[in-house]
Amino acid sequence: ARYSIASIGNSLASGATLLSVMNENFLRLYAASIDDLKDALSPEFCAEMTVGMIDTVILNHLHNPDYDAASRYDELIGFLCHSLVRERAQLRMTGAAQG
Repeated sequence: ARYSIASIGNSLASGATLLSVMNENFLRLYAASIDDLKDALSPEFCAEMTVGMIDTVILNHLHNPDYDAASRYDELIGFLCHSLVRERAQLRMTGAAQG
């Protein structure tokens, strides 16, 4: 994570490349799971918002030595699931995690 943020600061081009790669990967994930997304949410929007939230955790971690990034990532997973994923898909995920 530190390398990623440092590269964004050192070169706008490398930062744009990193951002593009992250967006593309999450876009593939959400596009492959489009039936599990809540109505009116596009895979593109979900990917952009996910990357933005991850970047926020990274930036807070870099600028605050006491920032608990691990806890924030755990909270972020729950937030993304409840915000983006249909309830029936959440039930499938919960069952898979328990079983």
